[in-house]
Amino acid sequence: MAIQPQYILFDKSNLSGATAKGIPFKNAYIDIKPKKRGEFADLTIYNFKFSHGYQTRYLDNKQVFQHWQKSLKELHFFPKNILITMTPLTRDKFKRVDVTDQVNRGELQFTEADSLLKSAVKEIFYGIYAPLGVLDWDQELKIKRLDFRLVLKERDRYFLIDNETLTEFYYVDFKPIYPDLLTTCGIHPATRNEQKAAFIKGNVVPTGHGKNLYGKILKDSALNIDLKENRYVRFYHFWTNSYVLSFYKYGDRWGQDRAWWVDSGIGDFVYVESIGIINGNFLDYFRKALPTYSADAKTNPQFHLYFETARINGVKARDYLQRYASSKKGFF
Repeated sequence: MAIQPQYILFDKSNLSGATAKGIPFKNAYIDIKPKKRGEFADLTIYNFKFSHGYQTRYLDNKQVFQHWQKSLKELHFFPKNILITMTPLTRDKFKRVDVTDQVNRGELQFTEADSLLKSAVKEIFYGIYAPLGVLDWDQELKIKRLDFRLVLKERDRYFLIDNETLTEFYYVDFKPIYPDLLTTCGIHPATRNEQKAAFIKGNVVPTGHGKNLYGKILKDSALNIDLKENRYVRFYHFWTNSYVLSFYKYGDRWGQDRAWWVDSGIGDFVYVESIGIINGNFLDYFRKALPTYSADAKTNPQFHLYFETARINGVKARDYLQRYASSKKGFF
């Protein structure tokens, strides 16, 4: 029997608030366009960002594990902010289907925000700890997936984006971390730089064993964008190191089990605090990556963005950033 898809609602008129269980959220939608006109389709990245809402920065590694584990049953215990991105993808045109009547008749129902968050918590927990061999079972990783469908609410109308949609689960942690403890789903702005071009060429020897950084999200660099009145925004550049998660619970066999493979998905991307991911390449999709390599590594061996951020929440990107930065000093 075919599995029914889960429909996720993104309400453009309700970008902040709290879930039914009281967990704060702040959403954003980011329009990006190819720098070379016509090379790729224009895309929109939809960010769902959830806050854990309490102080956890001083937890040690054991306590962090316990919080993730506890959050599997009691959702609000997740110890890091969680970011979920959904990006419809096409090489031609997007298919927008008006499903307002189906929604109003109750024929199309949405997965609640808390249920979506619960899925993210579970997969992030596995994404952090399954490769370390600390679980009592082998777990396929589903931190990047294609089984959710996105519906946009624009005023009083509902539109299904009837295209393949990449959903990715991340947690965000500003605590400095030892490189070997980086993960397949962690965005760590405060960790050291592992510049993509130098790493791939072998000119930089990372802390610890180099193999421990394969399949993980690494920070290439950070860039300050000057705005006005001595205020600026920091853009964090990240990349996914390698196509395959080469980890096993037992032994040291590498890259043999498809269950551990993770497409780089978005590939190179840009993260901005309080907004989320504002740019990415998606070369595994546009370059049709094969199961043996990542397009972002083979065709894009240094950090390079094929897209530029055009609009944030419907406003020109620079205008949006200037408006926000004008009320705060320093980073945001």
